[in-house]
Amino acid sequence: MESLAKFCDESTDRIPLAFILGFYVSLVVSRFWEQLNALPWPNSAALYVSSMIRGGDEEEEKEKRKIRRNIMRYLSVAYVLTMRSICTPVRERFPTLVKLREARK
Repeated sequence: MESLAKFCDESTDRIPLAFILGFYVSLVVSRFWEQLNALPWPNSAALYVSSMIRGGDEEEEKEKRKIRRNIMRYLSVAYVLTMRSICTPVRERFPTLVKLREARK
């Protein structure tokens, strides 16, 4: 262990530690950003649902509206369940599925 410590101490003269840490931080942040961008956001899904499920006359429009609302409700619940596993404030807001169900009302 002592020889490793001496090697690291000698190597900092050739390669600055801040330079190596910069690469490491860049890697961590880029991985986080990729994961965040991979999550489907409910507002973009809502645009797709509203553009694909259109109504016609008044009676058909009521039925299509129910379908759009149900799809968005399921997407919202799926999004909250996903965020509970990666986001502490969401986990604190909805610690159990019972609390999630109560918030619906």
